[in-house]
Amino acid sequence: MGYSLVNILGGLLIVTSTMVVVSKTIPSAIKWYAIQSVVLVGVLLTLGLTTGATELLMWAASAFVTKVILVPFILNRAYKKMGSPADSTLTSSIKPAWTIILTGLEVAICFAVVTRLSLPTAEVATPALAISFAHFFVGLTCIISQRNILKQIFGYCLM
Repeated sequence: MGYSLVNILGGLLIVTSTMVVVSKTIPSAIKWYAIQSVVLVGVLLTLGLTTGATELLMWAASAFVTKVILVPFILNRAYKKMGSPADSTLTSSIKPAWTIILTGLEVAICFAVVTRLSLPTAEVATPALAISFAHFFVGLTCIISQRNILKQIFGYCLM
């Protein structure tokens, strides 16, 4: 049951990360990033409870404090200090529809690569491993496709 929940949360992680990338405003991206971070904390908690690894539970607590609370607070503050520039300038070099298609391709390629690997000890977590790789590429896509520095910072945070 635990690994099934991890895989479901992993899929949700990709969806929420994609929403960060395609958000048209910084406040919206910050909210999606906080939601994405809560999902990541859920993945860490589930893995920690399923495997009995207390280190993962500590990572979950640390991720909650840093990614759910501190990073959104710091980004909100930076956004306000910038004088809340017009959100209409948040243009990406790729249209949102193409970003979603690109994310789907990244996920498909990562699944194709990971399923070809022989990982007997991690067989039940193969989808989560593929999603982890894909998540890295979603962050990279955000860095490359965004023209706004705050949106590029989200890409680094997603990676």
